[in-house]
Amino acid sequence: MPLSRPTNSRNVSLRPRFFASGYEAAIVDLMSAAMDQAWADFEPLPKNENLAMSLIASAITEAIVANVREHDVLVRKATVTLIAAIKLDPEALSCARFHHS
Repeated sequence: MPLSRPTNSRNVSLRPRFFASGYEAAIVDLMSAAMDQAWADFEPLPKNENLAMSLIASAITEAIVANVREHDVLVRKATVTLIAAIKLDPEALSCARFHHS
């Protein structure tokens, strides 16, 4: 079951914004749970939440398209993607951006 947390903190589900269309409910739940877990476990959180969450969502979506259905694998892919992005362009993720709900 996905964690429940706001997109600008660690307490509200990210599902409606990133995974609401085009997938069966069970897949959306899996994707949302993986995204919530990856975000909850990541330290320190990037200041540019919009970009970071978009990268996480993209990594999870790509894995789902590749037929990955294991929660832990989805979380790991999301985390590795975000770490790689921070290494490639730390400034892009370190600048705070206003988060639109």
